[in-house]
Amino acid sequence: MKVIAVRGKKKSGKTILIELLTKKFKEKGLKVGVIKHTHESPDFDREGKDSFRFKSAGADSVCLLWDKGTIFWFNDEKKIENLLSEFSETDIVFVEGLKSLNIPSVEILDDGEKPSDTCIFPVKRGKINESLEEVISAIDSFKESIPSSGDLKMIDVSEKIETLRIAKASALLTFSPQLWEKIKRGELEKGDIIQAARVGAMNGAKSAYKNLLLCHPTPIDYIGVEVKPSYCQMEIIVEVKGVGRTGMEMEAMAGAMNSALSVYDILKRHGEDVKIHNVQLLEKKGGKRDYEKEKIPFSAAVITISDRASKKERVDESGEIIKKWISENGGVVKGYDIIPDEIEEIEKKVKNYALSFAPVDLIITTGGTGPGPRDVTIKTLEKIADKKMDGIGELMRKFGQRKTLNSVLSSGTGYVVGKSIVLTLPGSPNGVKDSLKVLENIIFHAIKMARGEGH
Repeated sequence: MKVIAVRGKKKSGKTILIELLTKKFKEKGLKVGVIKHTHESPDFDREGKDSFRFKSAGADSVCLLWDKGTIFWFNDEKKIENLLSEFSETDIVFVEGLKSLNIPSVEILDDGEKPSDTCIFPVKRGKINESLEEVISAIDSFKESIPSSGDLKMIDVSEKIETLRIAKASALLTFSPQLWEKIKRGELEKGDIIQAARVGAMNGAKSAYKNLLLCHPTPIDYIGVEVKPSYCQMEIIVEVKGVGRTGMEMEAMAGAMNSALSVYDILKRHGEDVKIHNVQLLEKKGGKRDYEKEKIPFSAAVITISDRASKKERVDESGEIIKKWISENGGVVKGYDIIPDEIEEIEKKVKNYALSFAPVDLIITTGGTGPGPRDVTIKTLEKIADKKMDGIGELMRKFGQRKTLNSVLSSGTGYVVGKSIVLTLPGSPNGVKDSLKVLENIIFHAIKMARGEGH
């Protein structure tokens, strides 16, 4: 299906051109569709019309059906991609209006007016009939092309953390009234379509990684299937849950698709009018995107605790990583210090940022969390903190030991000093990166709680 916009200024002849093109392509034996955008309510939806009364009563959609056609009204503006699905059996669709769409266009231009980058043929205003055959030729020869995006590759999810992932998908089957009556009477030769839908969904979800080239194998903990038959149609909703590093949307959609195919396989013997529509993702939960909704502006301070770095015997790579992370996540670095492994120095700096007239929301230290004789960061925070958050240390070590067992040697964790969250990270750059990766999913919620804003 080709989608071609017809564009031009008001009263330039756009409607006339679409009318002429429609007639010509129909003569070629093609199926033609037209989408027109208007700012005014169409005539069938005006006050006094039945459709207007239904709409005024609160209907979310209204369909006018008569011997020669069908008109639908919906209580929202449909996206173009959803509208185009209604034209699936059409060869060419002309679009008038909707100037923001980046689609190939035939443009009616005034003298001296330049065509846009999407224009496949410019027509001079007032010369529509003279240019008609050339426009048709340009449309006939036009082909959309998609450049290569490079070699296929599986996305690396080894750096992600395991969280509960939930996805729901649906599929819709439609069939004739005659077949609906057979279903209601239980006259299907192959058996129960409800059971077929359930088993098909479970098998499809569990087999997604085998059938989809770049889909990760992922642990599935639950598959729920809801089958909703009604007059001449059956909706299938599949819910998939699992604790993993990647989402369950492909499993849910594969389940819905396989479920619909399983039902189709039973119904096809009783008529050729069975169709599968609208396999779509309904809902997706879990993972980083859910936590990103909690992101808030925040102030922060970075304290590198290292004898060598304070003497400039080594570059403070870890501190720079933390500062960059703060900036990338909407924070403002209010202070950055490099100090030696001394209890008095650590206590002074933390209190300066946490207990001053304008305390920062987040203090991140790096270094001094190991078993060495000079590692005193934890000892200092235990002395001055109002609260300790043991779960933060447990989370950092759980994530870190997937890569190296050395991560358990760090006693890094989280504290509350005044209204500031204090994170004590290990000194190694890789340890800092891993800790920040796992903590970025919860740190904004912790900041809001420390401020007294609640859950």
